[in-house]
Amino acid sequence: MINNPQEINENNQLIARFMGTGYSATNHLTLYHNNWSWLMSVVDKIESIKFHGCDFYFVEITKLHIIIRGTTQGILRKVEDGEKLTALWLAVVDFIKWYNKKYESKFKDYFADLDKWENSFYCNECGNSEHHNFAYNFTTSNSEVWHCKICKTDTQVSFKPKEDNY
Repeated sequence: MINNPQEINENNQLIARFMGTGYSATNHLTLYHNNWSWLMSVVDKIESIKFHGCDFYFVEITKLHIIIRGTTQGILRKVEDGEKLTALWLAVVDFIKWYNKKYESKFKDYFADLDKWENSFYCNECGNSEHHNFAYNFTTSNSEVWHCKICKTDTQVSFKPKEDNY
């Protein structure tokens, strides 16, 4: 069992960020370290991660160990003293740390390219350059055509970056 409150707090924050739920030290919404339902929602999210459209990560929970497969070497945690919940929590934390490290640069590049794409919108007719003032119209063989909501003319921009390409 993990008894270090700081470690529990930091790892629950990590899990909350991974789950996209946010974290507040004043609320009791981060029970991942001691609540099967909360922790299984994290397992479900891990197992729902797709890689080129296919399920990629699998979590095995047995009486003796927890394994998360799909990582380079797999993540293994032994169940000690019957503390299966703690072993799963630690395996999930290990996975999230590995996943964040692996994909940190990927997402950094993707979001940088997405920003460039959004800043590439420009209407030659009225000078509109705000991405939200355009509506997608259609795709050509080498670009996308977006309709300016202000002056009602079309403008061509490059293809929107796709997260799967990173």
